Amino acid sequence: MPEFLVLLLMQVTVFSSVTALILIAVKQIFKCRIPPRIGAVLWIILLARLICPIFPESRISVYNYIPVGRDIMFSLTNDVTDELTASEEQRRAENNPYVVHRAGEESVGTGLSGEKSLSVKSAAVNHSVVTVGDYIAEAVSDYGESAEELENRAERFNTVIIGVYFTGVFLSLTAALFAYSRAKKRALMSSEPCTDSALLAVYRSTAERLGIGENKLPQLRCGVSAMLVGCRNAHISCRDDMDKREAEMVFAHELLHYKCFDNPIILFSTVVACLFWYNPLIWLVRSILREDIEVLCDARTLEHCRIPLTEYAFMLCRASAYSELLDAGCHMSAGGRRLRNRLKIISAEKHHRFLPRVASAVLCAAIMMLCLTNPIVSQNSDYSGYIENYAELTGGDVRSMHLY
Repeated sequence: MPEFLVLLLMQVTVFSSVTALILIAVKQIFKCRIPPRIGAVLWIILLARLICPIFPESRISVYNYIPVGRDIMFSLTNDVTDELTASEEQRRAENNPYVVHRAGEESVGTGLSGEKSLSVKSAAVNHSVVTVGDYIAEAVSDYGESAEELENRAERFNTVIIGVYFTGVFLSLTAALFAYSRAKKRALMSSEPCTDSALLAVYRSTAERLGIGENKLPQLRCGVSAMLVGCRNAHISCRDDMDKREAEMVFAHELLHYKCFDNPIILFSTVVACLFWYNPLIWLVRSILREDIEVLCDARTLEHCRIPLTEYAFMLCRASAYSELLDAGCHMSAGGRRLRNRLKIISAEKHHRFLPRVASAVLCAAIMMLCLTNPIVSQNSDYSGYIENYAELTGGDVRSMHLY
């Protein structure tokens, strides 16, 4: 079981890292030409790769060109299955009342019909160095150690690795929960319930225009910046010195964050990053995803509220002066590179520089075919019989022949 868990963890890590690199490279190549909706949807491909290791095999899969990934996938698809099958055969043979077991022999005996019983094997396949525990055991092994001793040592290392992994997950989730609670508490302490009747009237009218009922409206509070805070019992923070037009744009933006469940999505991405706490690429993707959510919310606001692009861009520039770094929700204002990126995308929309819909669909389909397919590692091929016989005659490695 530890070996299987380590193999599964390695497979998800290698394949998801390659997928993340491809998606980041695509975003860097096309930059602001990818429509905001497509830019956000692309991350679903990475999520699918993280939560589901089973996909159809394909010759066009990008993982066919990654030897480590193919080796790990071969072990998950064939070695583990063969070992489970051998273990099941051994259990059945031991529980079979028509099989006679003699001391000092693996298995002998015949059934009542005179047919030979299944041979009991201790292992179904040759042991190969695949997991991290195997590599460590090989590195620290002494000369002359038997294969069984190496395998036992590798299993102990794999058990330690699994323990370290779950400890890291627990500590990461605890730290993330503490940071979230602290940021939400700080946001509440730095704001107070809004009592301005004019702002409340604009807030309610904007919510009504977006189809949000008054009984579901988050509490409006006045603080130093505009943001949606929290997932459960969320509230919207805003500045009390806004005019009516700016307040309409700010409320539309934050209410669309609330309506589209952007805060729960960010919280879910944090949980996923904690599950893969050892992979810096996943944390980088989480940071990019937060930017993509803001860009997508900008597009929704401009589409639903029919706000002039230039006016909305000026509002973002003014809001950046009131930036407050909090990690408890979606933040309206962002300075530096994030603000420049948002302004560039607004400019691309204004000048119709986005990729055409057909090109965007082709791009998504190509990435899915490359990343959401597994390498060809199946033993069910026309050459399987020849490989098994040749390996038995020559003592060759079945794994290497199949992969070749």
